Amino acid sequence: MWKRDGGRCAWVGSDGCRCNSRWKLELDHIQPAALGGPTTIDNLRLACRPHNLLHAENTFGREHMDRFRRDANARPTPLSRAGVASLYPGMQLGMWAP
Repeated sequence: MWKRDGGRCAWVGSDGCRCNSRWKLELDHIQPAALGGPTTIDNLRLACRPHNLLHAENTFGREHMDRFRRDANARPTPLSRAGVASLYPGMQLGMWAP
C-alpha cells in the first residue's frame, strides 16, 4: 500500500486533485470497517490525518465524530500535565477541533 500510494495521502478531492501530503499519514479504510469494509490492501489507502477525519465525518456525520473529538480534548496531554499551554490548541485534532 505504501508503495502503491507513493508514501503520500491518496485522498482525491471533488475537483479531481490528489492531496499528496506526507504529513501525519494514517491508514484509512475506503469502505469503513465499522460498516463491514474488509481490511485488505484494496480497501486501505494512506490518508493524512485531516483527510482521514474528513472521511470519517462524511461517513458517520459531524455530530457522531464531535463526540470523539470532545472526549479526546478532555484527556490530559503531556504538555497540560507539565503545566504548559499548547501553542496551537485548535490544531491538536486537526481543523475540526472545537
